[in-house]
Amino acid sequence: MKRFIPTLVVLLARPRLGVCHLGLAETLGAKRAMQLSQLFIECALEDARIWPGRVALAVPEQDRAWAEYLADTHQQKQPWLVECHDSQGLMSETLTYLDLSLREQGLQQFIYIFSDAPALSGDHYRKAILILQNYDVVLNHDAISGLSLLANTRPWPSFSGIDWRSAAVAEQLQLRCIQSSFQVSDTQAAYAISKASDLLRLQHDLAQDKRPARMRLMQALQPVFSQVIA
Repeated sequence: MKRFIPTLVVLLARPRLGVCHLGLAETLGAKRAMQLSQLFIECALEDARIWPGRVALAVPEQDRAWAEYLADTHQQKQPWLVECHDSQGLMSETLTYLDLSLREQGLQQFIYIFSDAPALSGDHYRKAILILQNYDVVLNHDAISGLSLLANTRPWPSFSGIDWRSAAVAEQLQLRCIQSSFQVSDTQAAYAISKASDLLRLQHDLAQDKRPARMRLMQALQPVFSQVIA
């Protein structure tokens, strides 16, 4: 079974005041949005630390030193890879570049996660791994908040023209993959945090979660909920 464990690719960028999570900053302010962004990243790294296969941190080139520090700090049995990409590039270009770079290192199957999807759980990962044994692409998304996880065994087709900010991005990706003769599994489960109202849903979904990073996130969210409700 272990031979089917894909490489976990964590897409993230170093949080910067006034830049990260503008959707949250509009309601909560820049400082609070940055704090939450850092906690979201800790949740993604928490999952990476227990991943049974290879792990790659995918970051803009300007964040290389930061990512290398994270890799040195969090690595377990085998070192984490650090893959840098052009921060000015579109997500379509980033995925294509990462896929090519990682395949050149001998890796073949990948699960990509976004750092703002703390609702992802072991069940989501296990399901994606199982589905990936019979499909070329797995898309995990929510009808309202968009994409949280995507996985592939074959090199990505061209994603030129995909609107990554749209809640319908998963449908666009699915259509493009089908047009390229890929076998696609489209699952609706986890979600990414794109706006303040998503935090109320997260409060419900993580209420009983005992993973330490999620518990720290929930603690930090307690004073936020009154702002969201207002």
